[in-house]
This record gives sequence, C-alpha cells and structure tokens, in this order.
Amino acid sequence: RKFDRHTRERKQYTNMASSWPETVQSCDLSEDQISTLQRQGFTRGLAKSLGSNCAEFPIRFWVIDNSYSMTTRDGHRIINTQQKDVRTTPCTRWEEIKDCV
Repeated sequence: RKFDRHTRERKQYTNMASSWPETVQSCDLSEDQISTLQRQGFTRGLAKSLGSNCAEFPIRFWVIDNSYSMTTRDGHRIINTQQKDVRTTPCTRWEEIKDCV
C-alpha cells in the first residue's frame, strides 16, 4: 500500500512537471529596479542575478521547519540603519526565515 501511494504521488509530480513551459521569459531587471535594490544594500551584481535566477528557476518550493529548534538564537537578520546602511542583528532561526519567505 505504501508503495502504491508513492507511485501515485510520483506520477502526479511527473505529470505536473511535463506541463511546465520549457522556456521562460527573461526576468531582466530595469535600471530603476537595480538602483532600488542597490539603495537597499544589494551590490549591482547581486541585483542583476535576481533576474537571471528568476529565468533559471521559475518555480520555487519552500520547505518550512516549524520545530522547536527554530527558537534557537543563532540566526541573523539584515536590517536598515538610520544612516541608510544595512547591518546584521542576531535573532532566532524563525525570525530569520520570516524575512525570506
């Protein structure tokens, strides 16, 4: 029975993947978008890589861990300072991932 369920799930994902487009439109960022990201602390190269990553990985899956270990305070958040700069501050793993997802 367990094997049958996994086989059905695998077929479902295989069918889903076959319906994805083979080519993805470019996600190149405009100069205005790049400038906005740079003001937020991104380097120009990192800002431009967002566009290429969008094209290379058009579908993303997030796996969220909500176990007790997420309360461990070994995470880091990037925050804006009053001097229009960015810095990192310690936080829990959960606080860190909330900024990304």
